[in-house]
Amino acid sequence: PAGSDRPPVVILIPGMDSTKEEFHNAEQLFLDRGMATLSLDGPGQGEGEYDFPIRHDYEVPCGVVMDWVEARGDLDGANMGLSGASMGGYYVPRVCARDKRVKAAIANGGAFNVLNNFDQRPQSLKEAYRLRTHSETVAEAREKTALFDLEGIAQDVTCPLFIIGAKADRITSYKDAERLASEVSGPVELLLLEGANHVAHNRGHMFKTQAADWMAGHLGA
Repeated sequence: PAGSDRPPVVILIPGMDSTKEEFHNAEQLFLDRGMATLSLDGPGQGEGEYDFPIRHDYEVPCGVVMDWVEARGDLDGANMGLSGASMGGYYVPRVCARDKRVKAAIANGGAFNVLNNFDQRPQSLKEAYRLRTHSETVAEAREKTALFDLEGIAQDVTCPLFIIGAKADRITSYKDAERLASEVSGPVELLLLEGANHVAHNRGHMFKTQAADWMAGHLGA
């Protein structure tokens, strides 16, 4: 952000079928509030999909990113937040549970247990799972997704968490957002949006600025 000395940082995590280049509008919301942003393609995402399969333990690649932020003199590595949607909405609480450097996080439309949402998804999305997991078949991809589960992990989330659930989401049930909110140990704000599709793309005016304000408050921006 212009005119800011060592601003806090929000790390933006894409979904399984999205990329860092999609985040221009989201980045601006944080920049306008005095927070720096770092958007990445992790394993199996965007440019990372060619060399690496997606992995359930996203705290490993995200931890490397946070190490890099902490090493920079122009960023406040003691105040880092996360924001993720879709598969990124699963990754965010996973990272928060395993890496306590995260001060606050936004999880939008993430599955609590990916396998529980797998079979009802369209074939095109199942094929995306096959590609992102570097599998030969959809059946193999389905087996690999069993590891994408917050069971026994969600309770280790202690930082403030803003959770968005879309009531008309046909990809990931909003019930997963409710379960996540009920199982984390830290402060929670749960926002369920009526008539909202996956990651509430059609209801952005009902959560985007609110979530950015929330993050600014928790990171002291």
